Order: sequence, then structure tokens, then C-alpha cells
Amino acid sequence: MLQKIKMRKQVSTNKNPIINKQGFMVFSKRNQMYIMVLITICTLFISFFNTETIKANVNTNKLVIVGDSRTNNMKKWITETSIDTRFVAKVGQGYNWFVNTAIEETNNIISPGDTIIVWLGVNDYYKSNLGDNPWRLYAKKINELVKNEWKDCNVYVASVGYVDRNLMKAYYKKDNGSNVNQLNHGIRINGIKAFNEKLRQSLDYSITWIDTSEVIGINADDNGTDESIWVTRDNGMIDGLHYGVEKTQEIYEFFIDQTELYPSTTN
Repeated sequence: MLQKIKMRKQVSTNKNPIINKQGFMVFSKRNQMYIMVLITICTLFISFFNTETIKANVNTNKLVIVGDSRTNNMKKWITETSIDTRFVAKVGQGYNWFVNTAIEETNNIISPGDTIIVWLGVNDYYKSNLGDNPWRLYAKKINELVKNEWKDCNVYVASVGYVDRNLMKAYYKKDNGSNVNQLNHGIRINGIKAFNEKLRQSLDYSITWIDTSEVIGINADDNGTDESIWVTRDNGMIDGLHYGVEKTQEIYEFFIDQTELYPSTTN
């Protein structure tokens, strides 16, 4: 009898978990309380860690794209994006508008850490009113900006996108667009290709170049392009100059990819 009493006492005072008839571990009320506190602490810690990780991975800086009618179309057609994107754009414009208006508008938008893409030149590469080397004006001005007003931003210059010369002739009834040929004998530029090459070589080392031909898919040969690339105008014709909705969206996504603005998915 004494032995049985001792055994019962040992069982009743044992604080370690025991196995019940159903095969589950049974803890004392005190141990259960400790476990609940530990689970709560772990849950709060994990929640806090995940929240901080999400904050770190979300890009809060702005993307500012400066450009002409191609950028203006992008402004109209890009309606859903996870990146805070601002557009400084005007139809038919180029260098003079850039220095007289666009730079000031951009300066009023940007903050340190923002990204700026300049996508201009398609209305300038053959115009004599900018002198015989129009690419020099762009390079000089942008190089000045990255050392002054834009010094705290990430600055990119996107190459002028190629055109379809034959489609442009048919639409505009004149020869005013070429990828590889001179359109004005007073300009030392053999089309868009040469303009891009000279502009790229003249930019400050801190400026990153974006080659739009990678996404647009047009080579220097400006003939025989896929008509699906281009926008269809109100008269039903294709102008060979302005990219369509789908291609414009691809270009925008390409810009985002090249500037690495998408938030990281790794912890």
C-alpha cells in the first residue's frame, strides 16, 4: 500500500509532459502557459521581420521620363504600374524645349535618389537649326545636369528609336526620317544610328545608356518593319514613326528593367 501511494505521488508531481491514451502529449497548465507566451513572441517577431523586409523591398523613389511624342504616348497608355512614374513630355519637341521648359519641370519633380530617363532626339538629329552636330548640344547639357541639378539622381539616356523610312515617306509625303542616311547635307549625322553612337560616346561616365533597339526590334536597316510595331493613326494609316500601344508598353517595361526599379523579391 505504501508503495502505491508513493507511485501516485510521483505521477501527480511530475511536471514533464506525459502521453495520454490517444497518444498525445499532455502538458501541465503552467507549461501550457509558457508555450503560449513563446508562440506569441515568435509570431510577433516574424510579423515584424516580414514587415521590415517588405518596406526595404518597396522602391519609393520616382521615375521621371523626359521625351517627345513617343513619351507622351507612353504617358497616355501606361495606366497601371507599381513604380511612381512621372512624364515630362510634349509632342514634336526636342532640344530647345528640353533646355527651356523640360529641365525646369523635371527639377520641380525630382528628389534625391530618383531616376531620370532622357528619351529625346528623333525630332533633332537632322535639323540644321541646332548646328552641324546636334548630338553635342544634348551631351553637353546632360553632362552639366548630372554634375549640378541632377547630381543626386540616377540618370539614363535612351537611344533614339529607329523608324521605318518607307512608311514615313508614304504617310508624311516627304523624306523626313532615316536610320542610316543623311537627310540634311548640313548635318554630319548619317541618320539615327550615327546620332546615337556619337551621343553615347560623348556622355559623362556617370550616365547609363539604354539601347532601345533591344526591345523595339528594328535594326539599322529601316525598310520592311513589322507593321504591328507602329501606331495606326486616325486616318487608318501607319506613320512608321510612333510605336503602337503594345510596343510602347514593352518599351516602358524595358526601361524599368534597365533601371532596376522593380523591388527585389529576395530577403
